[in-house]
Amino acid sequence: ILVVDRRHIKSMENEKKNMPFSDVYIGGAPTEILKSSGVSSHLAISTPFRGCMKGFQFQKKDFNLLEEPGTLGIGYGCPEESLMSRKAYFNGESYIASSQKISPFHTFEGGFNFRTLQPNGLLFYCTEDSEVFSISMEKGNVVLNAKGVKVQTADKSFNDGKAHFVMTTISPEKLELLVDEKRQSKNNPAKDAAERKPVSTKKFYFGGSPLSTQFANFTGCISNAYFTRLDRDIDVEDFQRYPEKVHASLYRCPVESPPVALFHKKRKNSSKAKESHSKRAEKSKKGTSPFSSVINKGE
Repeated sequence: ILVVDRRHIKSMENEKKNMPFSDVYIGGAPTEILKSSGVSSHLAISTPFRGCMKGFQFQKKDFNLLEEPGTLGIGYGCPEESLMSRKAYFNGESYIASSQKISPFHTFEGGFNFRTLQPNGLLFYCTEDSEVFSISMEKGNVVLNAKGVKVQTADKSFNDGKAHFVMTTISPEKLELLVDEKRQSKNNPAKDAAERKPVSTKKFYFGGSPLSTQFANFTGCISNAYFTRLDRDIDVEDFQRYPEKVHASLYRCPVESPPVALFHKKRKNSSKAKESHSKRAEKSKKGTSPFSSVINKGE
C-alpha cells in the first residue's frame, strides 16, 4: 500500500511472508551495495536523497535517525540549502530547462562556472522567434552568439578540467564576453529600443537543447549560474526548481582532473631552454620517465 499526504496512491496484492531485514539504509547506501548485481537491477535511480525527513517509521516503529548507529552526513533541522541545487552535471545527452522573463538580446547580464574536458558543447541556449542566443564551447574556446554576432575567447584551453567563470553582458551598445577576467567585446547591431518587442517569458536551456542541431550537448559541470530578470532580483539559480531535467545529475560533479600528459605538454612548451636542459638530464639518468619530474613537483 502506498499513501502520500494521507492520500491512497496504489495497492497491490502480495504473498504474505516474513521479510527478515539485516540492514536498512535511509537516504542512500554505500556505493558497493548500490552497484551489486542483486540491488542495481531493482533500482530506477541510485542518486542519494538530498532533503529533509521527519517522523520516520519502519514496521510500525518510530526511529530517531540521528541516534541510529552508522549515520553519515545528517543533522538537526532542515536548512534551506539542503533543498536547493546550484550545480548540475551533464553527460553529453542531458539538459535542464526553465522559462522566465529575460531579455538576452537587449539588456542582459548572466554568468556561471563550468568544468569540462571536452572541447565542444552547448552551455546555454535561448531563442526569440528565429533569433538565437547561445554560449558554447567550440574547439576549446568559449563563444557567445547573439543574433548571429559572435564574440569568442582568444584562449583555446578552457577544456582542461578546471573551474572557469564565464559572464556575458548585453547592452544596446555592445556584446561582452568575460572568461576568467579576460574580456572580449563587439558592437551590438540590435535595432533601436523603440522597435523592440515587449519582454515576454522565454524558455532557456543549460547543457544542451533539443531545439539546437548545431551544437553537441555539453559534458561537464555548470554551477552558480545567475542572470538578470525583469520580475525578480538577481539570485543564484536553483536548478532543483527547473521543470525540465533530462538525464542531468544535480548532486555531484565527476569531472576528472586533467591528465598528467596535459601538464607535461604545457611544461614542455613553456620554455625551450628548460626543455633542452631536461633532455640532457634524462640522457644521463637511464630509465627515468619524462613524467616523473612533473609528478614529483605536483605541477
